[in-house]
Order: sequence, then C-alpha cells, then structure tokens
Amino acid sequence: MQELVGEVLERGEQLVPLIAADEPQLGGEILQELRSSLLDLVRLDPQDVGDLLVGHAAPHGEVEQLAALVVDPRESLAELLHADGDHGWSLTGDTGRYRDAVAELKNISLARGAPSLDIIAVDELRAAADRAFERDPAGAFSYGTSAGYPRLLAWIAAKHGVAPEQVVATNGSMQADAFLFQQLVGPGDVVAVEAPTYDRTLLALRKLGAEILAIPLEPDGIDVEALSRALAGGARPKLAHIIPNFQNPAGCTLSLEKRRRLLELAEEYGFLIFEDDPYVELRFAGEQLPTMLSLDDGGRRVVYASSFSKTVCPGIRVGYLVGGEGLIGEIRKLATQTYISPSMVSQAIVAEFCESGAIERSIETVKKALRGRRDATCAALQEELPEASFVVPEGGYFLWVDLPEGTDVEPVEAASRQRGVTFVKGADFLLEGGENSLRIAYSGVAPDLIREAVARVASAWRELAGAAA
Repeated sequence: MQELVGEVLERGEQLVPLIAADEPQLGGEILQELRSSLLDLVRLDPQDVGDLLVGHAAPHGEVEQLAALVVDPRESLAELLHADGDHGWSLTGDTGRYRDAVAELKNISLARGAPSLDIIAVDELRAAADRAFERDPAGAFSYGTSAGYPRLLAWIAAKHGVAPEQVVATNGSMQADAFLFQQLVGPGDVVAVEAPTYDRTLLALRKLGAEILAIPLEPDGIDVEALSRALAGGARPKLAHIIPNFQNPAGCTLSLEKRRRLLELAEEYGFLIFEDDPYVELRFAGEQLPTMLSLDDGGRRVVYASSFSKTVCPGIRVGYLVGGEGLIGEIRKLATQTYISPSMVSQAIVAEFCESGAIERSIETVKKALRGRRDATCAALQEELPEASFVVPEGGYFLWVDLPEGTDVEPVEAASRQRGVTFVKGADFLLEGGENSLRIAYSGVAPDLIREAVARVASAWRELAGAAA
C-alpha cells in the first residue's frame, strides 16, 4: 500500500513540470501511469479508497489533487494545485471536491446504455454542423414542420424504400415510441411485450392504462408459440412491441423464422407489430437479418422505429417512425400539437452527417469498440462468475446475466454499489420475476474497467452467497 502511494506521489512530481513546460506527450504518458497506480489502490480497497488516500496524503495533500486530475485531465492543473516552497504542493480549494473526484475514479457504471465519448465522431459531427449551417441556415435555424427536416426525411425514406410521407422524424426514438402509443393505445387495450423488455416501455404503457401481455424471451427472441397460444386462447392485442436486434435488456436477436411467424400472426389476428429497432446498425457478429418492415408485403402490419442516438451520438436526440401514410399523418398532427416542430438544428446536422457518408464510418468505429467490450464482458463473466449463464450478443449494448437460482440480486446490487459498480436489476425489466438476473451495459466502459467491474460484482455475490450458506 505504502509503495503504491509512493508511486502516485513520485509520478505526480514528474507530471507538474512537464505540464508547466507544455510537454503534452510526455505528460500524457505519466498521466496514464498515474491512473494505473490509482486504479491499483482502488482494487486494494475500493470501498474506502477516498479516505485511504486522504489519510496517506498528510502532509502531502497532493494525492487528492492528482486523483481529481486523473478523473478529468482536461481540467487545468493550475485550478487543482498551487506551488508551496516548503514541500512542493499543498491542497487548494474545497477538500470535499477532491474526495468526490477520488470517489468518481473508483465508480464504474454498467447501468447506462450509452457510448463513451472516445467512440463518437466529434470532428466529423463538427464538420457536418458547419456544412449544414452554411448550406441551409434558414432551414436549420427556423421552425420546421412536425414531420421533420425534409432532407433527413428523404434520406430515411430512401433507406427503407418508402415515400417521405411515410416518415416522421422526432426528438429521439423515445418520442417516436410515445407518439405511437398515444395514437394507438388507450385504457384497457392489450399490448404484447417481450419479457423482459425496456423498462421505459412498461412505464409508458402503464401510464396509458394498457393491459400488458408479457411473452417470454428465448435466446432467439420472443417465444412466438407462447404468443400463438395466448392468441388462440382469446388474447387480442392491439399492438405487439418487439425489439428485434440485440434486445434491451436481454441482448438477444429475433430469428428470421420468428420474424416471419410474427407477421403471420399479425395478419391472422389483426394486430400491429411495433418494430422498435434502435440497435440494428450495431451488428458486429453473425448474419444481418431483414427488418419485419421490409418483409411486410402489404405494408399494413408493421410500424418501424429507430434512432441516431446509437450511431451518431445520444445528445443529438433524433429518432424516427416509418409506417403507413395514414397513421404517420395522424402522428404528424399529434407532433404539431406537442411541440410545433422537432429540433431542425439537430436534424439538419444528422442529414448532413448521413448524406456525406460519415455515418458509415461512425458505425464501423462504434461496432469495433463494442465488439471489444462485449468480448471483455463475456471473458470476465466466464472467469469471475462461471456460475452465471448468459446469451452472447451479436451486437448492441447489453448482456443479460442469470445468476444461480435462489439468488436475490437486490442485495448483490447494493453490495456492488458499495464496491463502486452499478448495474440494473433484472426485475426492473419485468412485471414479475427476474430476481436472480441483472443487465450489464458494456457500451460505455473500456475493456480493462469492464474486467474490474465484473470482478467486483463477483466479489459481492460470493460474499453474500458465503454468508447465506
């Protein structure tokens, strides 16, 4: 322990003159070594590392500043430290600020499905914004129609082989989901969903008073025969909500056979399939499958939604719906009543990003990173938690983990949080059940931190399992 603290102090002493002399390359190398030393300290005692560092810092308060610097190396060193002729550095500012920085260093989130900044095409987005504003300032900076930015509508329509009148672009795909539910679902209407499914979908449907028909998931997607039995038994859903590719939260993909069977059932029993497909472009293994929208020959049984949050960036907040012209026309009216028009600035940038081909390069970057993170997650689970079972996703952001029967994930989640790791409990994605399950979002976490996070979760589970034995 003392040796590691000594390494932190020594590298910090090397770092300051390099930053002062504007030597970013050498400074960056030492910063990485510093980060490694601090992570080693975290591994020794993840729960109490903040207090540990503060305690070992006296009289060297610089450890706290260094921790804060490692968390956010872009922050000016001058704001963190000041010179002290007697013993080098001393603490400046609020001590609590540096304790918070140390705490942040140890925290690893496996809870949120979002990409990390390093895999977002920042430079190409900036260039797309410049071109969009120069090319069409009036269109980008004014109110538009509720349908969305015309060039983006045209690009989406061409991608899916439909007319622009069959598309509405929204402020994120959750807005698209909300519009569709508001248009079609009322109190007492039956909506079939996958079990488990996205928790926000369950929340939205409950608020509308829908009766939810939960159909179990299998490794190749929703159990279509269980749905068929429910339909034969008298269930009459108005809508079936399906996340076909790399499902959130389970990570599984609906097989081609099941896609066709769902369309048959929709035609036979007269319900609409809501194909909610935000992860479709993020396949990094296996075979690309056709959308149910493209398989719907009559064009009457599928409404399709997707998003640019996963392929461009979450902050852009652009999603869309594709469906029959009549239904989309009604949803455009609903959009007008809701917000006059979506963000023309965001949609103009996305249109330029897509038309330039930058989106294809962005997708490749994201897929490469996601594959590495998926592989790290699976390897860590196999090594640290061989008792767990999971389906290896072929793309997307998520992996569903089943711990041994009898496990209660709620105390495991609390114990993992104490160790600086967060995840989402499986029960949050189900109307009932899921007590021994959890969802891991690997999309925003580097592979080395994924391994560390899984090790901490495994430690929490083993400690609780040992106490219960």
